[in-house]
Amino acid sequence: HAFVHAGRKSFAATQSELEESWGFSNKFLGGLDTAFMVSYGFGLLLNGYLAERLDTVMHMGLAVAASSLCLAAFGASAALGMSSDAYLWYFSLVIMWALLQSASIPCGVKIISGWFNRSRGMVFGIWATNGVVGNLVGLAITSTFAAVTSEKTIQY
Repeated sequence: HAFVHAGRKSFAATQSELEESWGFSNKFLGGLDTAFMVSYGFGLLLNGYLAERLDTVMHMGLAVAASSLCLAAFGASAALGMSSDAYLWYFSLVIMWALLQSASIPCGVKIISGWFNRSRGMVFGIWATNGVVGNLVGLAITSTFAAVTSEKTIQY
């Protein structure tokens, strides 16, 4: 879950680069953020339902791997010739990324809750720490790439 947050943080940290190099407007990036959060919230409900009915480890593994592919596809979009006007492409990727990424919380909590008898507070405390750690890791990775290369869009 920490690396899920790392990917999310690197996207947030490079939004000024997306405006400058890719030609995205601030309004468009705000729309992508809104689409992500709405999809993520819906995905939490959907993935919570699925986590109770599917193999939780497999569900989480496939969803997080697929969410990484969505982020990689977004990052490779300019190299693939997608223009900044390909709104449907970018919104579709962000919505899929959010829906897939949202599997990490319900699946992860279900997995680690089996490790503790009745300490639900501890389970959520441990799980919540992953978000903070992931944000720090994502920021460190993004900052390192920005310092090493002038091609900032490689950060994806």
